[in-house]
Amino acid sequence: MAKASALLANRTMPANPTTRQADDEHPLVQTLKLIDPFLIFLTRKSGHVAIPISSLAKALPATVLTPELLQNVQALAHIGVMRFHGRSDSDLTWSDSTTQLGFPPPADSVEETAQMKELRHSFGSLHGSTKIGSKRRIKALLRVLEQQRKIQRDENSEKSCNAVMNASDATVDSAAAAIATITPVKTCDDTVMQRRNNSHDEIEPLPSDEAIQAQQDLERLLGFKLGDNEAASSLDAATTSSPIPTCILDRQVSYAGTHPAQNSIYQDLSASTLEQIPQALLQAFGLAITTQQLATSTTTRRLYRHQALAVEAALAETHCTVSTGTGSGKSMCFLLPVLTAAYQADRVSFILYPTKALAQDQLTQLQDLLQKDSSLGARIRPATLDGDTPHSTRTLIADSCNVILTNPDTLHASILPNWRHLYSKLLSRLAYVALDEAHLYEGIFGAHVTMILSRLLRVSVAAANHNGLPPTLPTFIATSATMPWPEELFRRLCPIAHDAPVLVLTSEQDGSPRAAKHFLLWNPPLLQLSDRSSTGQVAKLLHKGDLPPASAETCDNLGRKRKRAPAAALERYDMERLRRLDAADQPSVGCDRTVERNVHRRHAAEETALLLAKALVTGVRCITFCRTRNLVEWVYERTVAALKLSSSTAHLVHQLESYRGGYSKQERRIIEQKLFRGELLGVVGTNALELGVDIGGINLTLHCGYPSSYASLLQQAGRAGRDKNAIDVPSCSVVICFDSPVEQHLWRHPESLLGRGLSPSCSIPITSDLVQSHLLCASEEFPLTKEHPISVILGEKEINCLLDRQLFGREVFDEAFDELLSARGLVDTQINIPDGSSVSAYQAHFSRRKPWASVSIRAIEPVNYSLVNLAHPGQGDRMDAIHDEGAVMDTIPYSRVFYYSHPGAIILHRGTRFKIIAMSSPPPICETKTSQRSNLFLAAFARPTNAAYFTRPLSNLRITVVKTLHRIEMSSATPPSGTSGINVGDERNGIAATEIHSKMAHLDDSSADVLSFAGCGTITVKRRIRGYSKLSLVTRTELARSELSLPEFEYDTFGVWLDVDRDFLLPKLGEIEFGAGVHALSHAILAVAPIYLLGIVRQDLECDHSFYAPRRIMLFDERAGGSGACQRLWNVIFQPNSVIDAAVDLLEECRTCSSDKSYDGGCPACLQSSKCLNFNLRLSRNAGASIGRHLLSRIRQVSTGLARDDQAVIATNAAKELSPRRLARERGIRKAKEMRAAQERQFVVGRPSWPLG
Repeated sequence: MAKASALLANRTMPANPTTRQADDEHPLVQTLKLIDPFLIFLTRKSGHVAIPISSLAKALPATVLTPELLQNVQALAHIGVMRFHGRSDSDLTWSDSTTQLGFPPPADSVEETAQMKELRHSFGSLHGSTKIGSKRRIKALLRVLEQQRKIQRDENSEKSCNAVMNASDATVDSAAAAIATITPVKTCDDTVMQRRNNSHDEIEPLPSDEAIQAQQDLERLLGFKLGDNEAASSLDAATTSSPIPTCILDRQVSYAGTHPAQNSIYQDLSASTLEQIPQALLQAFGLAITTQQLATSTTTRRLYRHQALAVEAALAETHCTVSTGTGSGKSMCFLLPVLTAAYQADRVSFILYPTKALAQDQLTQLQDLLQKDSSLGARIRPATLDGDTPHSTRTLIADSCNVILTNPDTLHASILPNWRHLYSKLLSRLAYVALDEAHLYEGIFGAHVTMILSRLLRVSVAAANHNGLPPTLPTFIATSATMPWPEELFRRLCPIAHDAPVLVLTSEQDGSPRAAKHFLLWNPPLLQLSDRSSTGQVAKLLHKGDLPPASAETCDNLGRKRKRAPAAALERYDMERLRRLDAADQPSVGCDRTVERNVHRRHAAEETALLLAKALVTGVRCITFCRTRNLVEWVYERTVAALKLSSSTAHLVHQLESYRGGYSKQERRIIEQKLFRGELLGVVGTNALELGVDIGGINLTLHCGYPSSYASLLQQAGRAGRDKNAIDVPSCSVVICFDSPVEQHLWRHPESLLGRGLSPSCSIPITSDLVQSHLLCASEEFPLTKEHPISVILGEKEINCLLDRQLFGREVFDEAFDELLSARGLVDTQINIPDGSSVSAYQAHFSRRKPWASVSIRAIEPVNYSLVNLAHPGQGDRMDAIHDEGAVMDTIPYSRVFYYSHPGAIILHRGTRFKIIAMSSPPPICETKTSQRSNLFLAAFARPTNAAYFTRPLSNLRITVVKTLHRIEMSSATPPSGTSGINVGDERNGIAATEIHSKMAHLDDSSADVLSFAGCGTITVKRRIRGYSKLSLVTRTELARSELSLPEFEYDTFGVWLDVDRDFLLPKLGEIEFGAGVHALSHAILAVAPIYLLGIVRQDLECDHSFYAPRRIMLFDERAGGSGACQRLWNVIFQPNSVIDAAVDLLEECRTCSSDKSYDGGCPACLQSSKCLNFNLRLSRNAGASIGRHLLSRIRQVSTGLARDDQAVIATNAAKELSPRRLARERGIRKAKEMRAAQERQFVVGRPSWPLG
């Protein structure tokens, strides 16, 4: 070291010491940031504490291996943040294999110098190949450099209040003297150093090869100059005259992962299977029949492995479920058998799609296929049959078509009820039932579909007998790219015997080729503000120097003022605070301390629009997904505006469209045809476009915010990279992050994006109420037989049809059937069968006619609003009625109309801004009906406007308990000493363990009140829009507020509530933390409920999202009238190791966000919910876990009383000598009667005196 010191003593500092460089630009800092990650990696891999200089040189880029860089490394070792083993004199070279470089020695080592010891005392150990050690080393170097600058500026100046290092003056002087003799040389390559030039607190690890490749592929796709890091780091490059980006800013993109490419795996059909398929059909698909044809033809295609296996099974009448990747050709798995059955035997097949767009897409492809051969068009006759099909053409379809593309809604409300006089011939020849996108058939909707398919099976057998044909059972085929439990879902969904063979094809059998797919997150830049208006100039991320001077008082995490902390504490607080602001651009939950800044982050919708415009200018076909209708219109309008700024790009506006629910039928068909014909370069849509729509040539998908789930992300990303002829060209899926804690956390931790989170088993809840409604429908279609198969009445002995008990919910059939009989919903009649005996058959009572009109399988609302353009020539500015259907721009259900188009609202439609002028008055009460004829359509009238603001509704959610069915009471003084779940050692809560234990130990039991701790029963949910705020289009700041008097959206359902002991916890946690904790715990319970309760899905449950000092956790069924989910939740919520325990574990141990100690808001894998009314704001994992532990401690002290209730019921009925089965049945009937009031009155939609304007 003496030689090294002598060598470095000959070097001097710059002549002008006042001309300072930023800390993160100092050559020594650059050198440390370059060398340290490589050294960490090499020491970890080798297991040695030091690495030879020659080995380090092989790992470093060749462009930085200069003598000057080695001199800077020697200077770092002289300061004490690095350490040489061996010589370190002026003759040291990069090829030296005898000298080793490592980190400072550990504490109390004999090799530790005095200077190293002083640095360790100030910053902690600088030893170790860890992220913490790396941060400490960079902080130590920065502090030493800062101290030297201060000494050179003014030795008598007051030391900075933010100083952290408390080293002695002698130590500081010695370090300063050593540095004063050093003239660091800036030699590192600018490209490499720019990547390392990050904030003071966090050192960005070296990007992996996959991350570098992904960003290069994105740059190539969007037309950016590859490797132009100088432009990427320049603010001028991002603030050109055009707002369309020309480069990727430094640290703007984070890499989440890549799905690797895969080559094709083919499999030929067997000879027996090829004999069943007509050659005309094989030729139309271009499939090879023999090996010779494959060798001689250049256009012949082959089936992938999973396609061949599925076709073989389907043609052998074996049920099949296919769960392979997006774009893997799953449609071929059912199309080839379906078309073969139609061609060879004129058999009928139903293909069920969840959306109309999917059916239209498939119909277009089928029609193009059949035009290749006249014989195909004559024998195969496809048609769509849905709500848009005119009634005049339905008879023709029923008589002549044999491939029906439809949906469960049409089956339930049209085909099955009218099978006798309209669809008898069609259903009598049923061969296949295919379900595309089968993963959507979960929850209550999936249970309804299960019942509908069971009814279809019964009716098909009856229709065949009615037409004199031998009845056969159809073969079921289900396909989806995101079914986590394919066989379990298939067996629950389809009416097949429990021992029926099912072929299950998953990703392991997937033989389709696919290109690599990159997943990246894009963070919008910060923009400068001037007088509360955006300048459009991109600003740098905040650094330490941008903070205002520290005030005399600061606020703790509970919002209480406290005295000024010491300088070292303020420095640590500000550095931690800055790191949060730089990463998330907003403070964490629970801290009221704010920093005035002259910047704001560009909105995700604005950034998405600019990226979409860049893709269109580059000529890249792109789909943009948005979560809401408003975001679709916003992104579309801003993209059009960006393209129109230049005459060279204005023509691209005609190659861009928006697509979402609510558009008129004519608009949807026009847009769909443009999509399928390839006339569009870009489309902005909701998740309606994520379900299997085949749009070729897409290489880029943009996602405005994180989609609702991991499965939805894969579905949306699967729209890109489907070109089988370009598997060498990677596709990219880019998620543009909102300025919210959750999505900013995703950007900082991109690996969370592809985290699956919780993966409960498939849930199709078959409840008694649901079965009752479909039993009435089935009995109206064909009499129920209960103990006998339907074939007994028909006299068909050859067919092995399932019993009604097996078709309609084995577990709850008896309960549902007996309830219908006791309520006289079914009438018992005796029917003679061919063998001379008679059986009981049950039909719906004449008072229950048309029962399907009262069963809503998708919770379709009876009141809808049509959005009418007053400027349309046919409307003529009249507001008394809808005078021209062409003036209708949108259709909005009543539950969302006041959120979207309340009076005074500014809305966007196809790039044009409208203002709502007036609305029709709804009726006071409306019953639930599914028939389109009974639905009530009202109007909201809008006029084009140039308003320079947008509106945001202000809403209230109020939940009222109407009838308590079960209640558990406890004393308010229940928690004993030491049993509270509060995390007493948590610094952020500021609660001492002794304080809590003493308070709990000295509660006065004698004065304790008896409170309702938990309960369940009927509740009324009321949502009301009380007004709206006007916000600036530029800064999104509030300009004004307006009050509204609108009717409430009200419905009755079933709920469960738990008291959270607000009076005890609120003083401990603080109002903000307490509300955020209750909100987070409610989200966590909903997240884990499907895992512990089979038959429940997240979409069936909702919670109260209020966070202002709530008194209870309120969970309720999302559907009006209740779905049975909360009833089942109540039955298990007090069991040991159940839902509450799992929720607390999830809050404490989320694998994707619990390691981020600076972030407390949860992530998509634990707390984020797409249905949160507060957009997942005000969530606190730590506070939620504390409240959950306290709740568990109270549950353990409470006697639920449920066992006593059951014993009382048994004792009361003991004299009646009833069997236990009968007792259980009576309890169920009694509860059903108590719930009936909630089911009869489902919607209360308005007040009779509500005004128009």
